[in-house]
Amino acid sequence: MKEAIKRWSTLSLQRQFKVLKSSPRTYDVRCVRSECPFRVYASMGKWQDFWEVKKIVEHTCLLEQLEPQHRNLSAGFIANYMYPLIVDNPSYEPKSIICAVEEEFKYKISYNKAYRAKQKALQMRWGTYKASYHNIPALLHTICLRNPGNYYDLKTYPCAQKPGKQVLQRSFLALGACIEVFPHCRPVICIDGTFLTGRYKGTILTAVAADGNRQLLPLAIAFVEKESGDTWYWFLQRVKQMIVKDVENVCLIHDRHKGILQAIDDIQNGSTERSRTALWPDLKSRWCMRHMGANFHTQFKNKILMKLFKRLCSQNQKRKFNFLWKKLDELTKKQTAELAKRSVNTEDDDQVSLEDVGLDGPNVRRKRRKAIKTFSEWIEHEPKEKWALLFDEGGARYGLMTTNLAEVYNWVLRGVRSLPLVLHFCCVFH
Repeated sequence: MKEAIKRWSTLSLQRQFKVLKSSPRTYDVRCVRSECPFRVYASMGKWQDFWEVKKIVEHTCLLEQLEPQHRNLSAGFIANYMYPLIVDNPSYEPKSIICAVEEEFKYKISYNKAYRAKQKALQMRWGTYKASYHNIPALLHTICLRNPGNYYDLKTYPCAQKPGKQVLQRSFLALGACIEVFPHCRPVICIDGTFLTGRYKGTILTAVAADGNRQLLPLAIAFVEKESGDTWYWFLQRVKQMIVKDVENVCLIHDRHKGILQAIDDIQNGSTERSRTALWPDLKSRWCMRHMGANFHTQFKNKILMKLFKRLCSQNQKRKFNFLWKKLDELTKKQTAELAKRSVNTEDDDQVSLEDVGLDGPNVRRKRRKAIKTFSEWIEHEPKEKWALLFDEGGARYGLMTTNLAEVYNWVLRGVRSLPLVLHFCCVFH
């Protein structure tokens, strides 16, 4: 009844009203102008299950011009009106809601109201952000119960404010079909992390493989509090135990994030300092060419040279590799001199260009960014087998040079990163 009166008032009458009484069985509204006798009175009888309009008095006030805003065009009303569109497409932007409302009702709403309307519509379908954390354990248990072979895991910690209750910290899901397929695919896994943008912040960790046709195979997804060595170790531990299992010489392609590098070192060699055992000693670690190219651009600030560096990374002939290396040395020396003439200095110039990832010897001293003059000086301490295809021992990469598989999968999930976690798992599962 309330929605019907609002729709009638905004669409047909284009006038505003105020609510005198609103209860489970009574609804009484009048015109906002005191001199206008407009009134709608509706009620639901004691033995009735439907609303009945008992009294209607027409407007007598004149509408001189269409007002820019309508007080009854609330976020809740818009949420009900836009519900099918928003639920079918959770990435529906508030700007699109503003355009749809203006086209239908001839009123322009604020961005804030459109955003709140979207959140209300999503809450009507998926619940609140807070309730989502409570519902995840039951949801994952039901998914795995009805789909044998799936695996999930949770990590909780005791709530300080409410003794006896647990707070969800991390969640992990791997689909059974992908677990069964992985032993028949190339032993290469791309891992990457991306951040949540909803009310509660966090990070999504993903592991993606590829079949013989280089088609995506999403192996696992996890939601953690942040991207660190501890969270990556927790994630890789479950990838090894539940997905990789006995598959040998699996190669991980990743960026040079400190957390990933620390977790890979711990899971390969163990760590007495962090009380971790070597669960994956035959793991092969390779760096993403695209992320290395971004580091190269940060140093030399030239996109053409960055493309030349990527050609060097993916080169599989020694003669061409040496030629490109020499060419890069010559061009980067000129580029460094050019940058010095322009006096392009930043606060990062006093920092190390490529930080130590635990592979340097005790006598290695890395140069500051402003002290590096050529490509050779920039890359001298990085093991070639980590970034160059020519030196890829045993062909562990199988020709994959980037983490684009994981990046593409994260791009698919970009529309739900701001939504409750329950929707993330439903999106992954479906």
